[in-house]
Amino acid sequence: MDISTSGAIKVESSFKVLHFQMDEIDFAVKLSDVNEIVKLTEIRKIPRVPSYIEGVLHLRGELIVVISLRRLLDLKGENPKKSKIIILSLYDKKIGFIVDEVAKILFKQEGEILPKPPVILKGLAPGSISGVFEEHGKNILMLDLKKSLTIIEEESINQVLERELSFLIDQINE
Repeated sequence: MDISTSGAIKVESSFKVLHFQMDEIDFAVKLSDVNEIVKLTEIRKIPRVPSYIEGVLHLRGELIVVISLRRLLDLKGENPKKSKIIILSLYDKKIGFIVDEVAKILFKQEGEILPKPPVILKGLAPGSISGVFEEHGKNILMLDLKKSLTIIEEESINQVLERELSFLIDQINE
């Protein structure tokens, strides 16, 4: 809370963020953007899709395209056993992002978020990093997953969903 020169009280808005890790990089997303977090379970592989698309998850009757954030960011190695899937609603559909580890939920004030650094991470669309903050000596990048996909990547996701729905309809009609 600040008191301006006019004497008015200025209250900073606070919000929760979900802190997660990819390799040695710390990220956070606004918790209000997250639908749910699920364990890494069996994902149906889809042939002839970009490498960052892990496949499709059938969760409570919904089709969710699952993206490997590790591959999208061009990080080496495989997903650890403790990986989780962060599910968000994007472009009128649910999209899951596999992350190495979900760390914790943090409370932040708008004033704690510094402007985005002049660094661009390979694999992320421009504007994906909205800012940075420090937590226990670590710099944590605020990631806007809604802006993290390019138009081409969005089209790939739509094609995967269309193919998977066609496949399911064919199975039902047999």
